[in-house]
Amino acid sequence: MPRAAKEAEFYNLDPFDISDSIEASIDECKYHFRHMTRIRLMEKYLDEAFHKKEVRGFCHLVIGQEGLYSALKAMFEKNSQNKILTSYRCHGAAYATGCSIKEIVAENLGLLEGTCKGKGGSMHLYNKNLFGGHGIVGAQVPLATGVAYSIKYKSFTQNAANKNGKESFIAHSPDSICYSIYGDGASNQGQVFESLNMAKLYNLPIVYIVENNKYGMYTPIENVSLDDCFYKRGYKIPGIRISDTNIFRLLKILKFAEGFSMKQGPIIIQVDTYRICGHAAGDVIQYYKAEQEKAAEEKMDCLRNIRNMLEKRMQEKEIAAFEEEIKGEVFKEIESLRFDQMPGKSELFTDLYYN
Repeated sequence: MPRAAKEAEFYNLDPFDISDSIEASIDECKYHFRHMTRIRLMEKYLDEAFHKKEVRGFCHLVIGQEGLYSALKAMFEKNSQNKILTSYRCHGAAYATGCSIKEIVAENLGLLEGTCKGKGGSMHLYNKNLFGGHGIVGAQVPLATGVAYSIKYKSFTQNAANKNGKESFIAHSPDSICYSIYGDGASNQGQVFESLNMAKLYNLPIVYIVENNKYGMYTPIENVSLDDCFYKRGYKIPGIRISDTNIFRLLKILKFAEGFSMKQGPIIIQVDTYRICGHAAGDVIQYYKAEQEKAAEEKMDCLRNIRNMLEKRMQEKEIAAFEEEIKGEVFKEIESLRFDQMPGKSELFTDLYYN
């Protein structure tokens, strides 16, 4: 069954109205249409590159899930101190935190211009705000919880009032947070529950985002989970469930979650989404998905939804011209890549940690 297009569901939290977030200006609609389209074009290029064997190793795409990353990009533009850790499906997170399409594509192709000089590949993108793509399922959750502890600890120790013993560590409110993105497949991992417990004990500034795309690799969630209410799995941690079909409702929830986590500690946001692509770029035939399901879900595609909003504000020829402009931007970045610049032998001994 396709996901329900509900406004939001709340757990351990007083519900609030998000219906007013449907109304958005033409500039806001164009902003998200631009960034969702840019991500999708990048991912489609990488899919083609993978099949040409230009991308080595694994390549996990976010086609169909771009809404979350467009929303997060808007969030990071407001607060550039925030951090994020995610899974091996990390291209969207890299884009949201400021990596250019050129840098992301270069890293996938193993080029020196990549975010990690071509040494990380598709699953391991980094920048000053993104602390990885991680290949081990669920591993990013305890790591992100540690980053959230670090954010709070540094803020607490640097605050003059705390040095005088006027505020406890647990009650302290930092001015930045960490996002931890994991999927429905990782939600049953023991390390996730351990992390949630620790985060609540210390009221850490962290937003746990569960991307529920209904499949853990090729296995539907009903085959491995008693229910799909992942936002309720934090015991005393509040949670919200929202679909990514409407970007402005999702954005309002994320804005709330950021402010909440700074002041009151962890919160779980379940984002119901759907990957139009396969689990990995090599999945040519998605035999495990019913055709009826795919057709229904594609009608709820986040990119299609934002285009529908634009159609109420712009003429079709204007939208088509806007799309061509975006395509031109993306392929100009890709065409500027220096395909002859590969990491040399000297790079084997750089970016290493030891003590």
